[in-house]
Amino acid sequence: MSIAKYIPVQIKQHIKLIRNRKRYKGSQINSEFIDQNVIIGKECVVNRCVQLKENVKIGDYSYLNDGSLVGQGVSIGKYCSISYNCQIGLSDHPTNYVSSHPVTYGPKNLFDVPIEFESRPPCVIGNDVWIGGSAIILRGVEIGDGAIIAAGSIVTKDVKPYSIVSGIPASEARKRFNEESINYLQSLKWWDLTMDELLKHKELFTKKEEWESFISKKK
Repeated sequence: MSIAKYIPVQIKQHIKLIRNRKRYKGSQINSEFIDQNVIIGKECVVNRCVQLKENVKIGDYSYLNDGSLVGQGVSIGKYCSISYNCQIGLSDHPTNYVSSHPVTYGPKNLFDVPIEFESRPPCVIGNDVWIGGSAIILRGVEIGDGAIIAAGSIVTKDVKPYSIVSGIPASEARKRFNEESINYLQSLKWWDLTMDELLKHKELFTKKEEWESFISKKK
């Protein structure tokens, strides 16, 4: 007779947490809700009650704060900052079928006949992206490198690199930098550099908001 059903839920969850920490030793894992085939890079932080569905990929040094949900197959780049209670690429439903409920069209539908529904592709989140608290990014959306998603926004379409979007539905508020600076960063791809290579660009980062003037003077 199995004793699993007699084990308190809290203990089961703690066991899952321990297993997840063993799976991802190079990162700080504080959530037990990590599905199969999830890839987490080095030095990442996955905080409490974060849910990562199957086949999610998270790049090095990215973090997700408490309560965020990441849908199946979503790809998140390196150095991303994801705030509290965000929803990224969750499953969608048909809007033009008789019903939007999965029991009427899913693999185990009431009618016991194949009824296909092709969901949109998983979200792709670039590198160095900041997603503010309670933001929602719909499935199929791509977020460019360096973009910022304002808190509470609902993102329904692709976001260009180094742009700031906000609102419901989200729209572009402005670019973070001028076109020349954006091209420089996209060419540099600092997030792909090794730590030794990155340290060679120390002055670029320590100039803070004056970094654009700094690279102009170097030319």
